[in-house]
Amino acid sequence: MEAHEVQSFDAAGNLVRNREAAKEAILAAAQPQPEAAKTSCWELSNGAVKFMIELETTPLLFAEYTIGGTIQSGLCGAPWAIKPGLFISFTFGNFGFPNTVRLEAIRQGANNNCPSTLTIIGSSFQTDFFTGTYGFDGESTTFPHQFRRLKEGSCP
Repeated sequence: MEAHEVQSFDAAGNLVRNREAAKEAILAAAQPQPEAAKTSCWELSNGAVKFMIELETTPLLFAEYTIGGTIQSGLCGAPWAIKPGLFISFTFGNFGFPNTVRLEAIRQGANNNCPSTLTIIGSSFQTDFFTGTYGFDGESTTFPHQFRRLKEGSCP
């Protein structure tokens, strides 16, 4: 049997000449593409408080991958930075299983009397409205909430 040389190609089908270039092409193709990113404005409300959350996401097959975002007001210690890498999952919402959301944020403001982290979790059979709980500094079940997408684009 003859040994065959393994050929590698980039995402566009171009021949890549060495292993390092092939590895870089694969890693580059796996990154969220900037042109796919979108911004949307969400509102979290528990009846007593409301805060606006601007999310930057990129679509995946059955989810939105969070690139980042901010909570500008309505929450002690604002602004807060949304951590990248978490999902709004639409995987099974149409198949009898709920969609889910999980977001985490880190306080950027200087008020040290405010918590340092926020975790929001929720589920829904819709893609723009979730119910669940949120909490601070490692807790996620302290307060009930409704979390809804107000519009595509930046918050007012």
